[in-house]
Amino acid sequence: MRRITHALAQHSRQLNDRFNLTVPQVLCLRQLLGKGPSTIGDLAKSSYFSQATITGIVDRLESRGLVQRDRNDFDRRRVIVSLTDKGKELACDMPGPLQDRFATELKALCEEDRDRIDMVLKQLVDMMEGRKGT
Repeated sequence: MRRITHALAQHSRQLNDRFNLTVPQVLCLRQLLGKGPSTIGDLAKSSYFSQATITGIVDRLESRGLVQRDRNDFDRRRVIVSLTDKGKELACDMPGPLQDRFATELKALCEEDRDRIDMVLKQLVDMMEGRKGT
């Protein structure tokens, strides 16, 4: 667990040092790059953050000129978030998220190994959440 935490922290520091962005900000930019303009709600769902968290992330990205908010032409209550040219350029230059690389390497394992890892990770999550093994 310590090595996993260290790897995540190191990846986060590298992103911050190179791009002056947090991992959640990078994930938001990558979501917009991949899916195009989105509502705050859609960004929250696709990145597994709350709408309040995404709003804060978008606020910081907007202040840096990386995203912009626009009102939906058909429903003025809906706000659409999109990458600016500067945001697109930065998002294209960034490495993919650590979990993408991890997922690719997991897919290369045989099904038996993936199933075993899945079972152990579920047990770890249960332990961390204070539940008895299931």
